[in-house]
Amino acid sequence: MEKSYAFRSETDIEVMAQLLTENFKKSRAGTGKPNFRYLTAIQMTLARLQGTYGWAISLVDKHNLMMAACFGSPLMIGVEQDDYFISSDASL
Repeated sequence: MEKSYAFRSETDIEVMAQLLTENFKKSRAGTGKPNFRYLTAIQMTLARLQGTYGWAISLVDKHNLMMAACFGSPLMIGVEQDDYFISSDASL
């Protein structure tokens, strides 16, 4: 990353979160597409990631929106009536 951040941990997800924040600031709202800005920021972030990953993100200001992505790692999505579940661990 080009900018300096004071990271609080040594986890790769914290780097991804900071990158996503920067990409959200750069993205623009799409006309007539309410979640376009979020999707664009996530696509920009995914384009920069290397290695395997599986993650889900819920946004503070979009309580009804959850996005998930994976590359080289399993990602399961479960649906039960009005509940949704996402897991990156396949063990039972």
